[in-house]
Amino acid sequence: PPKPSFEAVAPEVFRAIREQFFFLPQTEYRRCLCIEPLIHAGAGGGKSGSYFLFSADRRLIIKSVKKAELPFLTRILSDYFAHLEANWYHSLLPRFLGLYKVKLPRRPVDILLVMNNLFFIPPRHSNVQLLEAFDLKGSLLKRFVTAEEIVQGTSVLKDLNFCRHHSGTDNQGNQVPAECSACRQLHIGRARWASLTANLMNDVDFLREHNIMDYSLLLGVAELPPDPSQTSGEDTYFWPDCYSQWQSDAGGMRGRSEAGKELQVVYFMGIVDVLQEFNMTKRLESAYKQRVQRLAGQDASKISSVDSSVYAQRFTEFITSHWS
Repeated sequence: PPKPSFEAVAPEVFRAIREQFFFLPQTEYRRCLCIEPLIHAGAGGGKSGSYFLFSADRRLIIKSVKKAELPFLTRILSDYFAHLEANWYHSLLPRFLGLYKVKLPRRPVDILLVMNNLFFIPPRHSNVQLLEAFDLKGSLLKRFVTAEEIVQGTSVLKDLNFCRHHSGTDNQGNQVPAECSACRQLHIGRARWASLTANLMNDVDFLREHNIMDYSLLLGVAELPPDPSQTSGEDTYFWPDCYSQWQSDAGGMRGRSEAGKELQVVYFMGIVDVLQEFNMTKRLESAYKQRVQRLAGQDASKISSVDSSVYAQRFTEFITSHWS
């Protein structure tokens, strides 16, 4: 009978990323993935059909990726490493920690990508409670999760759920009218606004230069307990303080007023889904959807599938207009 096969892609490069930019020793990485059972997290909410696994401590995510994403990632891997090397403490890009090809009997090859879990809350801060999660693209078409979808189990909401000041459509194409309210703001404080904006734009420039689009800002909003200095839970294993400027407060970034006063909220954020190239398939999809929008008398610029430069500008403008 055929035997299972397992192949690590560019193992030395990913080991360097783990140890230099994520502070994860090899022994700890093996413990996360091999010693304790993985947790099945189900299928993603997008169109890719990917499935997800968590390491037992939920610090790492293993995601199945499309076959076309493997050669694309290996092609940009050197540039990605150089970008992290220059910006490791400030970058909002995902930390790709391992890439594997797994072949089980009577199954096609699975390509598995290991990365950081943006919503990981260290055990010593387990009393921090994640209240909301959003996938933000800056697009307004099919970017609203309905109450029915939430009841059915959709937990990560979209752009129009995040800020009802805008109008757009839900997944079925139904109109979602704007509400008469001001744009929702993430309160990060004046001192960090410039730094966060500059580093977001730096990461987006990297994605644009590599013709990447369709990425999102994954955002989690958590509530701090009345006394955040009180911790709960124990750190059984190795935990570095943080691997990024934006993970330094209970695994995220604590909210601050314009004057710099600390707020009882923590934001977890990072750019995800960064392996979609604006290739011929996406160009055809873009042309078709723009034509459909124009024939319906709608704004064609609101579709998600657009040129990487247009996507980058729209994404940056939407995100930065919603933090203060």
